[in-house]
Amino acid sequence: MAIGKRIHHIGIVVDNLGAAVSFLTDTVGLEVTQTLDIPERGGLKAAFLPWGNAEIELIEVSEPEARRTRLGDSAARIEHIAVEVDDLAAAATALRAKGVEFTTEQPLAAAGMSFYFTRPETTDGVMYQFIQPGS
Repeated sequence: MAIGKRIHHIGIVVDNLGAAVSFLTDTVGLEVTQTLDIPERGGLKAAFLPWGNAEIELIEVSEPEARRTRLGDSAARIEHIAVEVDDLAAAATALRAKGVEFTTEQPLAAAGMSFYFTRPETTDGVMYQFIQPGS
Protein backbone atom coordinates (compact mmCIF):
# COMPACT_ATOMS: atom_id res chain seq x y z
CA MET A 1 0.00 0.00 0.00
CA ALA A 2 1.31 3.46 -0.87
CA ILE A 3 2.28 5.95 1.81
CA GLY A 4 0.24 9.05 1.06
CA LYS A 5 -2.92 9.67 -0.85
CA ARG A 6 -2.03 12.30 -3.44
CA ILE A 7 0.52 14.83 -4.57
CA HIS A 8 -0.47 17.94 -2.65
CA HIS A 9 1.91 20.37 -4.35
CA ILE A 10 5.21 20.79 -6.15
CA GLY A 11 7.57 23.34 -4.62
CA ILE A 12 9.55 25.42 -7.11
CA VAL A 13 12.23 27.83 -5.90
CA VAL A 14 12.37 30.90 -8.15
CA ASP A 15 14.68 33.87 -8.54
CA ASN A 16 11.80 36.34 -8.91
CA LEU A 17 8.48 35.50 -7.25
CA GLY A 18 6.61 38.34 -8.94
CA ALA A 19 7.67 37.28 -12.43
CA ALA A 20 6.91 33.61 -11.75
CA VAL A 21 3.46 34.45 -10.35
CA SER A 22 2.80 36.73 -13.30
CA PHE A 23 3.62 33.96 -15.77
CA LEU A 24 1.28 31.47 -14.08
CA THR A 25 -1.55 33.97 -13.62
CA ASP A 26 -1.34 36.11 -16.76
CA THR A 27 -0.11 33.51 -19.24
CA VAL A 28 -1.39 30.19 -17.91
CA GLY A 29 -4.54 31.52 -16.22
CA LEU A 30 -4.02 30.21 -12.68
CA GLU A 31 -5.00 32.12 -9.55
CA VAL A 32 -3.04 32.70 -6.35
CA THR A 33 -5.06 31.33 -3.42
CA GLN A 34 -2.55 31.69 -0.59
CA THR A 35 0.67 33.52 0.16
CA LEU A 36 3.22 33.05 2.92
CA ASP A 37 5.84 35.37 4.36
CA ILE A 38 8.22 33.60 6.76
CA PRO A 39 11.24 35.85 7.35
CA GLU A 40 12.88 33.43 9.82
CA ARG A 41 13.24 30.81 7.06
CA GLY A 42 15.76 32.73 4.97
CA GLY A 43 13.37 35.53 4.06
CA LEU A 44 10.95 33.06 2.47
CA LYS A 45 7.97 34.29 0.50
CA ALA A 46 5.68 31.86 -1.27
CA ALA A 47 2.56 31.77 -3.40
CA PHE A 48 0.26 28.78 -3.93
CA LEU A 49 -1.60 28.33 -7.20
CA PRO A 50 -4.02 25.38 -7.59
CA TRP A 51 -3.65 23.48 -10.84
CA GLY A 52 -6.02 20.56 -11.22
CA ASN A 53 -5.88 18.28 -8.17
CA ALA A 54 -2.56 19.69 -6.94
CA GLU A 55 -0.90 23.06 -6.42
CA ILE A 56 2.25 24.82 -7.51
CA GLU A 57 4.13 26.46 -4.64
CA LEU A 58 6.43 29.21 -5.87
CA ILE A 59 9.14 30.03 -3.33
CA GLU A 60 11.55 32.95 -3.19
CA VAL A 61 14.17 33.37 -0.47
CA SER A 62 15.92 36.69 0.02
CA GLU A 63 18.67 35.81 2.53
CA PRO A 64 21.81 35.32 0.39
CA GLU A 65 23.04 32.03 1.93
CA ALA A 66 19.55 30.47 1.94
CA ARG A 67 19.09 31.63 -1.65
CA ARG A 68 22.40 30.06 -2.73
CA THR A 69 21.58 26.81 -0.95
CA ARG A 70 18.05 26.49 -2.31
CA LEU A 71 18.43 27.99 -5.78
CA GLY A 72 22.11 27.75 -6.74
CA ASP A 73 22.87 29.49 -10.01
CA SER A 74 19.48 28.70 -11.54
CA ALA A 75 16.62 31.06 -12.25
CA ALA A 76 14.24 28.35 -10.98
CA ARG A 77 14.30 24.71 -9.95
CA ILE A 78 11.90 22.11 -8.62
CA GLU A 79 12.83 21.74 -4.97
CA HIS A 80 10.37 19.24 -3.55
CA ILE A 81 7.28 17.15 -4.16
CA ALA A 82 4.73 17.31 -1.33
CA VAL A 83 2.68 14.22 -0.59
CA GLU A 84 -0.46 14.45 1.54
CA VAL A 85 -0.91 11.84 4.27
CA ASP A 86 -3.74 11.16 6.70
CA ASP A 87 -1.44 10.42 9.66
CA LEU A 88 1.96 12.13 9.60
CA ALA A 89 3.33 10.26 12.61
CA ALA A 90 2.43 6.86 11.15
CA ALA A 91 3.86 7.81 7.74
CA ALA A 92 7.11 9.03 9.34
CA THR A 93 7.43 5.83 11.36
CA ALA A 94 6.90 3.67 8.26
CA LEU A 95 9.37 5.69 6.22
CA ARG A 96 12.03 5.68 8.94
CA ALA A 97 11.70 1.89 9.16
CA LYS A 98 12.68 1.79 5.48
CA GLY A 99 15.75 4.01 5.95
CA VAL A 100 14.30 7.40 5.08
CA GLU A 101 15.74 10.28 7.11
CA PHE A 102 14.13 13.67 7.66
CA THR A 103 15.70 17.11 7.93
CA THR A 104 14.26 17.59 11.43
CA GLU A 105 13.48 15.27 14.34
CA GLN A 106 10.09 16.87 14.97
CA PRO A 107 7.62 17.93 12.29
CA LEU A 108 7.58 21.52 11.11
CA ALA A 109 4.38 23.56 10.85
CA ALA A 110 3.12 26.35 8.59
CA ALA A 111 -0.11 27.36 6.90
CA GLY A 112 -2.21 24.95 8.97
CA MET A 113 -0.11 21.90 8.09
CA SER A 114 2.44 19.70 9.85
CA PHE A 115 5.21 18.26 7.71
CA TYR A 116 8.59 16.65 7.35
CA PHE A 117 11.09 17.11 4.53
CA THR A 118 13.16 14.08 3.57
CA ARG A 119 16.92 14.14 3.24
CA PRO A 120 17.39 13.67 -0.52
CA GLU A 121 20.35 11.35 -0.02
CA THR A 122 17.95 8.86 1.59
CA THR A 123 15.23 9.18 -1.07
CA ASP A 124 17.16 8.62 -4.29
CA GLY A 125 18.15 12.28 -4.66
CA VAL A 126 14.64 13.75 -4.49
CA MET A 127 13.37 15.85 -1.57
CA TYR A 128 9.84 14.90 -0.57
CA GLN A 129 7.63 16.76 1.87
CA PHE A 130 5.13 14.58 3.70
CA ILE A 131 2.31 16.78 4.96
CA GLN A 132 -0.81 16.44 7.08
CA PRO A 133 -3.19 19.35 6.45
CA GLY A 134 -5.25 20.68 9.35
CA SER A 135 -2.74 19.70 11.98
